[in-house]
Amino acid sequence: MSSRKSLFLLALAALCLTAWGCASTSPSVSDNTRARIELANSQLQSGHPRRSLQELEPLKDKAQDVPEYHFLLGMTYLRLDGHKEQAIRELNTAVELAPKLGMAWNNLGLAYIRAGRMDDAEQALKKALSISTYLTPEYAAYNLSRLYRDRNQPEKAIRYANKALRENWRYLPGYFLLADLYTEQGQPEKAKKTLKRGVEAFPDHERLWLKYGKTQLRIGDKEQATQSFQRVLEIAPDSNSAKVARDYLDLPES
Repeated sequence: MSSRKSLFLLALAALCLTAWGCASTSPSVSDNTRARIELANSQLQSGHPRRSLQELEPLKDKAQDVPEYHFLLGMTYLRLDGHKEQAIRELNTAVELAPKLGMAWNNLGLAYIRAGRMDDAEQALKKALSISTYLTPEYAAYNLSRLYRDRNQPEKAIRYANKALRENWRYLPGYFLLADLYTEQGQPEKAKKTLKRGVEAFPDHERLWLKYGKTQLRIGDKEQATQSFQRVLEIAPDSNSAKVARDYLDLPES
């Protein structure tokens, strides 16, 4: 499996119980259990999966029928090294209890990817996209695009990267991915158009402007590339992107 797998996105949204699409069908839980689940979620989002696990493990008997619990436990395992199978088990339980929980299907797909079960991952990610109430379908579309890229299926990868941006034109990773895919397929003009849309959506993102400038330079648009590199310096003069932009601006004429 490619090292790119670390770049697949974890959909760590706020997991307050009342915000879930499946909340209306979830069994009631005690205030103490609810508080422990919410604390675990807070620990996970703060980058402390082991603390999250400490909060969740004692709740197994009390929250067996609560999809939110299994989702959060699965996400916790997904953040811990060496717990792929536990993550798959818990996320599968979550989608069994709440079949329309799109974020659980998406992250089940990620768990399958980490376990090298690519066919299962593809099915889970497509299931996420099929759910009309899934609030962030761009995540699943992006992850499918990465999956197909790693499978050397560029047409499908491009299709789903485009879908991610159709679902959410403010989805920054989608612009980087789609531009890379077009570049890899020898279509720099399409990469340039993608990045033009990107800088229009994120006019103050220096890394996007740097990539735009590099792509313009690659196809011979030196004047436009210079303007893009200068834009990087205006936005973030002390950034690593600015250092690279200065190197490009100092290049001698060929």
